[in-house]
Amino acid sequence: MSQQLPIYVVYMFHFAAKVGNAQHYVGSTTTLNFDRRMRDHSHGRASALTAEAVKRRIDLWIARTWFTSDRGLEQRLKSASRYSLKCPICKERVTPSASRFQCIVADPQPTFAVTATLEWQNAAPAAATFPQKKGRS
Repeated sequence: MSQQLPIYVVYMFHFAAKVGNAQHYVGSTTTLNFDRRMRDHSHGRASALTAEAVKRRIDLWIARTWFTSDRGLEQRLKSASRYSLKCPICKERVTPSASRFQCIVADPQPTFAVTATLEWQNAAPAAATFPQKKGRS
């Protein structure tokens, strides 16, 4: 019996307003835990940055996702930073809308269950590209 590799989802949030100097957050989870992780973010339980956004009632838009079996993708994205270059909301200078992006409503006092699904994403995952530092091949 062969063991199936876990599939990870690396996701990028675009905040509706800046939290300090930040307007983006990058995180990851397995595809099986995606819904729970989005609920945790919406209730301010997943990271300090998204918790602060939720406390301020700033909506979190899922701007981009990458599906991968590579656990290191999240760290490489964070190391490369410059999130606005990878964020379609910033790149295209569009106002987020529910027809194109999923909003995880900031709810510090949860009165409902947020259910996020992967169905709204494009069937083909976007390839992640990273800028090469000078002097490296």
